[in-house]
Amino acid sequence: MSMRGKSQQLIHEIRDRILSGELPENYRFETLPKLAGSLDTTVATLDKVFAVLQHEGLIERINGRGIFVSRKTQRHYVLIFDSDAECGAFGHKAFFVQFFREECKKLNARMTLFENIDTKEDCQEVRQFLCNNPCDAIGLASQCFSDHLSSSMRGLSIPVIGLYRYLGLTQSVTFSRNWLPEACAELRRNGCDSIALISNDIQTDPWQSEPSSSELARKEHLICDDDIFNCPMQPREGYEAALKFLNRNPALPCGIISTDSVLTLGIISAVLQKGLRVMDDVMVLSHINKGSILAEFPVPVLKLLHDIDLQVKAFFESALHPEKGHVSLPVSLDKSALPPGSAAIRRPVLFPIGHVDGVPYFMPPPGMDEEKALDRVQKINARNILLAEKITPVSGASISGSFIYAHPPDYRGRPMLKASIEDWQELFRTFRRMNMDTVILQSALWKELNECFYHSQVFTAMTRYEVLENLLAAAETLEMKVFLGGYGSGAGWRKNLSRTELNTELENHRKCFEEIRRIGKIAGMYFPSETAFPGERDPDREKRMNSLYCYFSGMVKDADSSLQVMISPASRFYPGKQDEFQAFWKAALSGSSVDILMPQDSIGCASCLLNEVPPLWKEWKKCADAQHMELWANVELFERQGYDPRNNLVPADPVRIQAQIAQVAPLVKKIMCWEAQYFASDAAGRTGRKLRQWLEKNTPAAPIRKKSSRVKN
Repeated sequence: MSMRGKSQQLIHEIRDRILSGELPENYRFETLPKLAGSLDTTVATLDKVFAVLQHEGLIERINGRGIFVSRKTQRHYVLIFDSDAECGAFGHKAFFVQFFREECKKLNARMTLFENIDTKEDCQEVRQFLCNNPCDAIGLASQCFSDHLSSSMRGLSIPVIGLYRYLGLTQSVTFSRNWLPEACAELRRNGCDSIALISNDIQTDPWQSEPSSSELARKEHLICDDDIFNCPMQPREGYEAALKFLNRNPALPCGIISTDSVLTLGIISAVLQKGLRVMDDVMVLSHINKGSILAEFPVPVLKLLHDIDLQVKAFFESALHPEKGHVSLPVSLDKSALPPGSAAIRRPVLFPIGHVDGVPYFMPPPGMDEEKALDRVQKINARNILLAEKITPVSGASISGSFIYAHPPDYRGRPMLKASIEDWQELFRTFRRMNMDTVILQSALWKELNECFYHSQVFTAMTRYEVLENLLAAAETLEMKVFLGGYGSGAGWRKNLSRTELNTELENHRKCFEEIRRIGKIAGMYFPSETAFPGERDPDREKRMNSLYCYFSGMVKDADSSLQVMISPASRFYPGKQDEFQAFWKAALSGSSVDILMPQDSIGCASCLLNEVPPLWKEWKKCADAQHMELWANVELFERQGYDPRNNLVPADPVRIQAQIAQVAPLVKKIMCWEAQYFASDAAGRTGRKLRQWLEKNTPAAPIRKKSSRVKN
């Protein structure tokens, strides 16, 4: 080791021993010749070492008496910033330095500040200082110094703590970037379908070891690519980006996320110039440095608070404990700017969630006049019974399959969340006695209910149950043909769905399918996010459903062309709207690879009268033929008698079921039902037992071939 290297090593070793208290105040060093011998160095080198320590105030040389540890010892910290710190890249520099000075005073430490370190020459000047002025730790916010770290710190054993997550550093104190998913979720909870990200860090710079906000938004499909804007750190740039977004006329309310308060000033101006209201029409969510003069805006906004004082304290803690490595500090979301009750009033809630016996269910829409709605339903139910009595049964026509579920999403039914293989086998034997050889699982999970009915490795945040595994094992032993519903959500019923939400929806369908198709043997896939013709053309819904149908069916066929794909839209007859009906479904289904069109007859939910079934199903047949699809029927076995999930649906009268079968049988290849799991079972009480017995009596039992294979429980 060179003498220069030796002197630097000794400076830091002796300095650390003094500051740690190992060498106490007034400790007297041995004479230079004796100490040089014990440290294997020269008197000249030791003389330089003690000169540096004396300059720092750590030792005193008293002529004729020797060298002593000073009574007043101080730690020394160095901060290094580049010029970007002045224009926003480290926008809270002034506050960081202010808090840093205050903390140094409390600790009886001293600090040295380097600014505008942008060139290799600047780095060498800092190095020269560090060689002659030892310090305990360096706080780094200079890209250039980071780039030249090895040469600038050669021979210097000083901890370098990044105020950014620079590549090559083993220590840093930075703010977490994991706030973006929470920010997007908060805006969507408050009705924002469209969200823009206006950022100054569109891409990760070569010196950063963490992805930028915009890269994270793309990777996690949080925000559409077209709605991510890269801006220099100026209010005008934020203004221009916000105008571009707002000029696209996104559905209101919409959201804008800003990664810097400087940009936010321009964003607010753009919103106001468009004649819109901040936090009512456009919800603005901005990064804020707590304590900054830019922490307050002309109007209230949602704030992502970076607590600079917390970062300073974390720096000193990290300096004392280098083993902590990279420290990620939390970012808090201040929602005080939200208007009271805003989340509930921004957009009609299609699927409010309630719980019955600890299980989540979809509840009636808020504000619904249940008494008025039920009066209408009861009149339709009574009318359908009168019509059913006049309809002649069709000989040989029968229901040959049923939907099944882990638990129904909007009524109690017959939950199978904890059903064993034997439980499913018993259910399927009952189905066989009713001539049913096919089952369709409604969905493998429910997004809105936050439930997953198999052991997913992707949807781990959901409550998970072992349903599919047991169901498929039981189905194989009893030769039941199984169609699996995949990613269940209410996307098909939404009036508005942003591009980002649509992309996320598609990706989630893929993730779910890739997992469930490997669990057991299946005949095909059912698309669980259904919709209906609303009585008029709806280009947005048609386009959205076409994207969903094409993506889902293409995904299934690409994985296994032998799998069939089915859909089951709701039915409602609109007299005189037949042309619009055909145009709607042509637009929704065109180009898809759907094999089976299986409309709900919508009799049970009182959306159709029995005398409307023939003309409506004539249109369904026309639609299926035009798209080269098989036409099946989904006959509803229930009758609505209320809206509370505990008792809202009951088994229908077999007279009505027989009429439903007769109406669709001449047009369809197969008749399925919703659902025999509960409505045609003893679990539904006397009326359920009556319906089960009628189905068993009026349909020949489906044969089961014996299999030698065994299924392990």
